[in-house]
Amino acid sequence: MKLWKKPVTIVAATAVVASSVLLANTSFAADATKKLSAVYSNIVIKYNGSQVSTDASTEPFMVNGTTFVPVRLIGEATGNQVLWDQTNKTINITGTSKTAVDNMTKQLAEANAQIAIKDAEIAKLKSQLNAAIEDKATDDIDDVESDIQDEYEDYEDTDASITVTGDEDDVSVTIKVDADGWDDLSDSKKKSYLQDIVDDILDAFEDADVSGTVKDKDNSSKLASFETDSNGNVDLENTASDLSDLEDNLNDDYGDYEDMNFEIELSGDEDDITIEVYVSEAEWNNLSASKREDLEDDLVSDVEDEFPDADIKGYFYSTDDDSRLGTF
Repeated sequence: MKLWKKPVTIVAATAVVASSVLLANTSFAADATKKLSAVYSNIVIKYNGSQVSTDASTEPFMVNGTTFVPVRLIGEATGNQVLWDQTNKTINITGTSKTAVDNMTKQLAEANAQIAIKDAEIAKLKSQLNAAIEDKATDDIDDVESDIQDEYEDYEDTDASITVTGDEDDVSVTIKVDADGWDDLSDSKKKSYLQDIVDDILDAFEDADVSGTVKDKDNSSKLASFETDSNGNVDLENTASDLSDLEDNLNDDYGDYEDMNFEIELSGDEDDITIEVYVSEAEWNNLSASKREDLEDDLVSDVEDEFPDADIKGYFYSTDDDSRLGTF
């Protein structure tokens, strides 16, 4: 162990600090010099468990049992700034202590960790809420379907079987009826019947777009289609007999399009024609966007060849549940 004494000349206000001793404010009339006997004994300084680096010019020493350490060494080790004011013979120490900075850094890390936990909880609750909303919408659709079936299945001997699918924004209705009973209805009664069904749906889903088809319950051939305008009024389109040949031709041409099974139905008249294409949802999802566009363009082109002045619109429906897959 190094333990030796040597005389040290210390100019007052060159700023040394004794451990565990606070410097009092002192005014000097003039610089003074005196000789001290310092003892060096390999004194080690640690701050928060970490050793503070020293060299020959900053090594701590003892005088008369008091340990002296340079103010700058201690100040900078604790994260403060130390400045010597020669004019006023003043040592200025400024800044936040390293301990305080470390504490704040630790608190910030803990706060961020808590925020991350809360964000995860919020995301989980949102997911659960969305699932609950979807389940409720499905339950509501099922309830509406049940109510409509009970109320309208016996209308004017149509012996209807009614299916309602979709969500609160887009509702699709399929009504399978006795074809003879349906044909016996006047257009005004057909429209009134469908309007009553639509009104009941809009009571439950006031912002929904409602559309649907009426089919022969014996062979599923389409007898009519309908959709609603922005005010919820039904626009009825009876299947025109003069479209049947074109419908047959389209089914022959596109029934196995891209090795897929398509069922095509046409409705309307020479001025307004609706194309409805039925396909399984799985096959539809496997069809590329470009193939879908080609199919749409080809169908419209073939209809225009026969009815060049007609306004044409089209829909793709799932054969699984009659939900709408696309429009063109």
